[in-house]
Amino acid sequence: MLENILLYVLAGMCALTLILYGLDKLKAIFDGWRIPERVLITFSLLGGGVGGLLAMLLFRHKTRHGYFYVVNVIGVIIDALLLFFILR
Repeated sequence: MLENILLYVLAGMCALTLILYGLDKLKAIFDGWRIPERVLITFSLLGGGVGGLLAMLLFRHKTRHGYFYVVNVIGVIIDALLLFFILR
């Protein structure tokens, strides 16, 4: 039961991170108020690494910033570790 809840939370963080990157891309295109980079980085590290990396590839957003690749790869590693401990 607890494992299922944690899996849903992890999936939700990935989805939310993907959405945040997508919104930031739209705001960048239309010169709107942007989502701060620290927010994107924080969500990528707190369970949204897969969503952040996927968003970078899908939306071609933040691809010129090498540190976003590093942060999202670290986020994917954190996600994998969390998944390992949840399913163990």
